[in-house]
Amino acid sequence: MVEHLIQSYVDHLYPLAPAVHIPSFLADYRNNRQAHDLKFFALLISVLLATVCSLSGEFDRCKEVDPALRFTSCKEMLEAGEWLIRQLIPADYYDDPLLEQWACHFLIMLASGEQALMRRANMHHAQATSILRQLNLHRISGYQGLNKIKQQLGKKALWMNFTAVR
Repeated sequence: MVEHLIQSYVDHLYPLAPAVHIPSFLADYRNNRQAHDLKFFALLISVLLATVCSLSGEFDRCKEVDPALRFTSCKEMLEAGEWLIRQLIPADYYDDPLLEQWACHFLIMLASGEQALMRRANMHHAQATSILRQLNLHRISGYQGLNKIKQQLGKKALWMNFTAVR
């Protein structure tokens, strides 16, 4: 199911919400980074949640693949995923901000909006905005010292975040 949802994100949601660098994300996933890096695990969960909540039919496909899936709706799955992320992240999670953390909040914002949970979506948007400010990506000087991938991802993040409230 996870493989299917990741592929659905890549094929259908990524063109609308390019919140991750696909080659890096897929390599990290295949190298099992989620087993030892809680920030990446949170990002993986948020990609899965955004995919299930944003693409019609994905939740039904999940139920087909795993009839024992305990969730009865996308909203229930989203709430469980958010709870899991909150339980697993350490107290110092925001001390060293990364674009991956921005992507996590941005994708959960999308999922929340799709489920008409607008206050929750606004909260995640505020978190995403705060992370971008901490990374100084609202200023040209914030891109100095970043590699080309992070520069492009940072620019996409800034504009996706900005247009998300429009």
